[in-house]
Amino acid sequence: MTIQECRFVYADQSSLDFDIWGFVTIGNQRGQSNDEETNPNMTKSAFRDTWNFHGLEYVNPLSFDLTICKANGKYIDANEQRIYKKWLCKNKMNWLSIYQDDISDVHYNCVITNPRTIDIGNMTAGMNFTVTCDSPYPWSGLKSKEYKTVDGILNFDFNHISDFDDYILYPVLIIDPTVNGNISIKNNTTNKTVVINNCVTTETIIIDCKNDKIKSSNGRLLLDSWNKEFFEIVEGLNNITLTGNFDLTMEYRLPIRVGA
Repeated sequence: MTIQECRFVYADQSSLDFDIWGFVTIGNQRGQSNDEETNPNMTKSAFRDTWNFHGLEYVNPLSFDLTICKANGKYIDANEQRIYKKWLCKNKMNWLSIYQDDISDVHYNCVITNPRTIDIGNMTAGMNFTVTCDSPYPWSGLKSKEYKTVDGILNFDFNHISDFDDYILYPVLIIDPTVNGNISIKNNTTNKTVVINNCVTTETIIIDCKNDKIKSSNGRLLLDSWNKEFFEIVEGLNNITLTGNFDLTMEYRLPIRVGA
């Protein structure tokens, strides 16, 4: 995948707000990326001349260069360097996206570091940064699905399609009880069920299945009311049953196989 667009958004601020272009080439400088850097995990017996394949191991998170310059072609002075560093070089990860049609739903959760000036003579024509992501690939935009039980039950199909083989989706579940009582969320395809008892209409329960976290909006300790299961969706068609009186919002992002 080639980034052709010069406009981008990082940490909810657009490059247009700073009158700069990104992902540009200045002189002989070229951007670099380590798209899908993997090693095969393989073992071999001393008595055989073939290796057993156990899967792929990602070596490093996705990283690439970001080079910026002023949209009007002028040089960058010291005060502008400080402004650009303040915007881009934060001490936490933020979302980066690019105004380009074929990657409009591609988002990089990343931290931007190592600011370096690109000088022509004694003047700064641009700046180069290192972008390091939280994974070996970018992500889709945030997807959200809403479901409401009717008379205490709802059965539906969820078709999970990913760029990667056998990718298991671990969504965030947002549960809003409409009647006091017990609820369950079962994936009939995997035969796994999340059960939470003693739910009340005054609380919202959030289960982050990817990061193994669960909490109630009213501070209720859930360990004694929850069966300690997290929800997962396998590739293909999943049949899901909701039991109990509640509204469910399912949020997730999918890995995108485009690199940088």
